[in-house]
Amino acid sequence: MDEFSKKGTGPFTSTGIQAAGFLTTSHAKARNESDHPDLQYLLLGTGIYRRMSDHMGHSFNIPSKTLAQYFTGLTDKDAFFIINLLSRPKSRGAIRLASSNPKDYPLIYPNYFAEKQDMDALIEGKQINW
Repeated sequence: MDEFSKKGTGPFTSTGIQAAGFLTTSHAKARNESDHPDLQYLLLGTGIYRRMSDHMGHSFNIPSKTLAQYFTGLTDKDAFFIINLLSRPKSRGAIRLASSNPKDYPLIYPNYFAEKQDMDALIEGKQINW
């Protein structure tokens, strides 16, 4: 971080994303929403390192043990990831105050996949990039 802040060089000069793409699924097209892609793909070219399952697990809210099963035997080898993201979810969550105390953490209800079309779009995206 010091190198980047002083010289503008080093690993923090890149987000790690090598490419991104957008896709309109058949579900969005059926809703006459072809002009607004509902999926985004991110391509990350990165090798798998020893603590990657911990770091990715934290970032994507996936149990580290689950990711470790996929990464077994791949440490220190070249790799890339295609991440399939829902860019316009229909499901809506809520954030509520836990109390009147500003130091209390808020209550977060993400409500992921409350709308079936969100999961359908992600499944179609996975089928396309597989």
